Amino acid sequence: IHADVAKLVDAADSKSAARKGVSVRVRSSAFHRVCVFNERERGNPMPTITIQIGNQTYEADLYDGKGPTAFYNSLPQEIRMSRWGDEFYGSCSAPVKEDSTLRDLYEVGEIAFWPPGNAFCIFFGPTPASSDSRPRMASPGVPLGKIKGDTSGLRQLGSSVKASIKKKE
Repeated sequence: IHADVAKLVDAADSKSAARKGVSVRVRSSAFHRVCVFNERERGNPMPTITIQIGNQTYEADLYDGKGPTAFYNSLPQEIRMSRWGDEFYGSCSAPVKEDSTLRDLYEVGEIAFWPPGNAFCIFFGPTPASSDSRPRMASPGVPLGKIKGDTSGLRQLGSSVKASIKKKE
């Protein structure tokens, strides 16, 4: 699928040199995936953030869009986070608005913003709202990005943590 989508994006870009980026959403019954073909394909990576929780540090690539950009521009942030199953969430001051990317089903490692609680969320496994092994929000949120690598270390943490989130230098 990835190669076919890339061909479609290349065709769309070749028709409009003024086009800065194209986001393509691919839905499958197993997972909701967002495939972004934009400046990253042209050698300009999307912003990366670092998330420090205790002695654990994670890097996450942000998705293309208004929500991730608003979140990135609000950094740095210190967030007290609570645990809900295999999700950490906590209130933050990012001015992220609801948009057409809202969804409640996520992949392990994804990060999101939950508008009803002005909360930043980190998914590392199923939540109490899950019906299978995939993380599910209590209600739809705005996908922000995905953590690079393994997030299983988050399972070792307690019910309340402090996260320091910064732009990667």
